[in-house]
Amino acid sequence: MTEAQIDCFLAVYRTRSFTKAANTLYISQPAISQSISKLEDELGFKLFRRSGSSLLITEGGRRFHTFIENTRREYEDMLTHMQKQEKSVVDALRVGCPETWDPRYFTGLVVEPFGSARPDIRIDISAHRLSELIVELQSGRLDVAVTHSFFTPAIYGLVTKRICSTGCGVLYSRARFGEVRDLSELKDACFLLFDDDITRRFSGLLRNICSKHGFRPEIRTMDRQAAALFATAGGEGVMLFSDWDSAVHNSSLSYLHLGETLPVVMMYFPESAPAAASDLVRESIRSAH
Repeated sequence: MTEAQIDCFLAVYRTRSFTKAANTLYISQPAISQSISKLEDELGFKLFRRSGSSLLITEGGRRFHTFIENTRREYEDMLTHMQKQEKSVVDALRVGCPETWDPRYFTGLVVEPFGSARPDIRIDISAHRLSELIVELQSGRLDVAVTHSFFTPAIYGLVTKRICSTGCGVLYSRARFGEVRDLSELKDACFLLFDDDITRRFSGLLRNICSKHGFRPEIRTMDRQAAALFATAGGEGVMLFSDWDSAVHNSSLSYLHLGETLPVVMMYFPESAPAAASDLVRESIRSAH
């Protein structure tokens, strides 16, 4: 039994005509007849019989058709399963996080729990500008991206899972502002943000926090985080950060903790990411709680 014989049988079964089947397969009608005849000889029973001008399916033909369809379906299911399994067999998961984060907090939450659950897979962590995280994820250069929830775009197929929260506060120069005990004491300060995309996404959160302390902040955008930090150290402004940001631990600056939290989320595309990506998200959520 050959694949060509099966194709001929299925074409005749669908069209109920040797001539139409031949036209469908772009072969001659005698070739179709010869192929079906050889298949019937091999099977030992008739697949079709003529009744006047009509071509009828025999009981054997119907059962053979069911067998072929089931076999092809099982074959396709097997291929799909094995291809997914092959995709999930990876040496490493590529995880991206904001370049501003202190790795001591992030790696403890992600690497250690997942390492215990899946010792066969290592995690490769890379730092990126916030505006680049989604680009890296969409391009397939990252399997999972981790960031704060304010930077979670609505993209078809993108799954976002909250894993924990961080505190947040304001970084300022003690030499310029003295010992600050409440955010309202910084109402006359300029709040510095970096990158136009960060400003668009972060300014709403900043205004919401400041409004709880009775003022609307003046916001200025810098080209890069380093420029904003230098300006902060020089007393030209202040910056809002999460507790995970490495700049918070800068000894030349002071950090005012606020009674606010920022949700931390993991994002990935299940259709393209390795299956282990969902394991990473699940273990991270479990360990955080």
